Parts: sequence; structure tokens; C-alpha cells
Amino acid sequence: PPAIESASRDGLLPLSFAQQRLWFLDRIEERSSLYNVPFAVELRGPLDQEALRRTMEAIVQRHEVLRTTFKDEDGVPYQVIAPPSSDSAWEWKDVDLSGREDTEGDRIFHQILEAEAGRPFDLESGPLLRVGLFRRGEEEHVLQVVTHHTVSDGWSVGVFQRELSTLYGAFAAGEPSPLNPPEIQ
Repeated sequence: PPAIESASRDGLLPLSFAQQRLWFLDRIEERSSLYNVPFAVELRGPLDQEALRRTMEAIVQRHEVLRTTFKDEDGVPYQVIAPPSSDSAWEWKDVDLSGREDTEGDRIFHQILEAEAGRPFDLESGPLLRVGLFRRGEEEHVLQVVTHHTVSDGWSVGVFQRELSTLYGAFAAGEPSPLNPPEIQ
């Protein structure tokens, strides 16, 4: 098969066919949460929150799609990619729920996770990546990641989780990123 070539970043950047379909459905359904892609990871043991935040920043910098929003000109959608250093390209939420290890605390925790997973995205203004770190105890955390399907799918969630593990391990040990830049975006 022919090699995949990088698209030029000059001019309007078209959507993939899958992104076009999802953009169109978003217009019809008026910002439904139907196409949210949530996942959560339970983290047990000591947590270096600074290393985790740096990990998330590195992942967002590595992958243009996580910094992408979608505009349209005369009904024709196109991608807008925020610069790698953009703080507005993703949302970080840090929630301390420690001290609420009772049944009521569990109920509140699950309500928050469900609300975040179900909160619709605005494809035009973004961000299309939300990250929540929920402290459940001294060494018990849950990291929730929610994206819109226009910027991720089941396969990319696996890539995200592998990079999360690799980068966090390196940053927590005070080492630089061991990952090479992606060959294509």
C-alpha cells in the first residue's frame, strides 16, 4: 500500500470521513453526549500529581487531534488545531473526595463520574478532551478521561493508555520522555 503522507497545514484542513459524519450528527443532535468516549483508571499507591499533569500535557502536545476543534465555512467543516502549548486545548479538573469513604461518598463520586462522562462537548469551541483526577483517599485516586468521538476511538484509547503509563513512569522518576515524536498525525 502507498505510504501515508502528512497533510499540509497551509489552508483549511479537511475532516476525515468519520469526522465529517460525527460533525454532521452533532449539528442535527445539538451537542448530544452520545458520542462521548469516557474511560477511567483506578490509581492505587503514592501519586505524583505534578508528574501526572506533565504526562497529560505531553500527550496533548504529542497528538494534534487532542487539540483540534471544528469550524465551518459556508457549511463546509474544517479542523482548527491549537498550538502544542495551548492551555485551552484540554480541561483539567482536580477533585478531592477524600474523607467521604462512606456510602454517600460513593454515591456522590459515581454521580460526578457519570455527569462528567455525559456532559456534551461543543465541537466548535472545545476543548474536546476533559481530564478529571478524583482523590478518594491518601493513596487512592481515579483518573477519568472523556473525549469526543471526533478526536478518539477505541483504538486511540489504547494508545492513550499506553502513553499515559510510559510517560508517567518516566516523569515520576525524573526522566525525560522516552517516546519518539509520532511519525504522522
